[in-house]
Amino acid sequence: SEPFYVAFPLMNHLFCVFFLAEWSVRIGAYRRKRDALRDAWFLFDSALVALTVVETWVMTLCLPSPSSSSQDDAGHPQTASASSLLPILRILRLLRIARIAKLLRKMPEIMILIRGLSAALRSVFFTFCLMVIVIYSFALAIRQLASHSHAGSKYFASMLDSMYTLLMRGTLLDNVEELMTELRAEEPLVGLIFLLFVFVAALTVLNMLVGVLCEVVGAVAAIEREEMAVNFVKSRLEGIVFNADTNADKHISRAEFKGLLEKPQALKALHDVGVDAAAL
Repeated sequence: SEPFYVAFPLMNHLFCVFFLAEWSVRIGAYRRKRDALRDAWFLFDSALVALTVVETWVMTLCLPSPSSSSQDDAGHPQTASASSLLPILRILRLLRIARIAKLLRKMPEIMILIRGLSAALRSVFFTFCLMVIVIYSFALAIRQLASHSHAGSKYFASMLDSMYTLLMRGTLLDNVEELMTELRAEEPLVGLIFLLFVFVAALTVLNMLVGVLCEVVGAVAAIEREEMAVNFVKSRLEGIVFNADTNADKHISRAEFKGLLEKPQALKALHDVGVDAAAL
């Protein structure tokens, strides 16, 4: 509809102005502008802002509109060569999805899941290899036994068809009852072998994969929580310890440490991470 075509470009321009203003405020907060080059997140946001400006304003100004295309001698429309860059530049819009990485910093639970999945890639890969071996072995056996039956010609006509059937119906359990009913009526032995495959692939290997994923994610979550606790205590105690260093030798003596434990802020920070200050 016409309101949509008006509102969508308007929102693009508003977001571009907002992101550019945010970038200007952030770079203005640096006392030395070259320090911004050491901030990876600022460089990341700068790339996104540059991409937004190029797409919203530069492309609009530089690329000709369809109505301004010229014609050749035969009267056929002839579009400017610069418009050939338009599909390539439009693909760059997908990079704006990377803005979601800024939100992930505010949600540590999602980061724990992502790092857990990254750590489990090795286990997932070898589980996939094991699944391929199991599917191939059972497909070879069922293909030989069910080659002369109607169900065999329907579901196991070739090795690829056999592996596909075992993957979809035996592993992912897609309409497995229909296949099992036909095999039981025509080839009872093949039906038993197929049932054994379901127990091995769907109930054993896949559940084993789920267990491995849960264990890896749990281990990564424990490590992440410990690091978060350490960073929390470090951020809370860093300023307190600096003020407690009365002689400025960058070392905390026994007397300075006792004075540190008398401060309520330090006691609260230690208590939040489960440290018994009285025992210290």
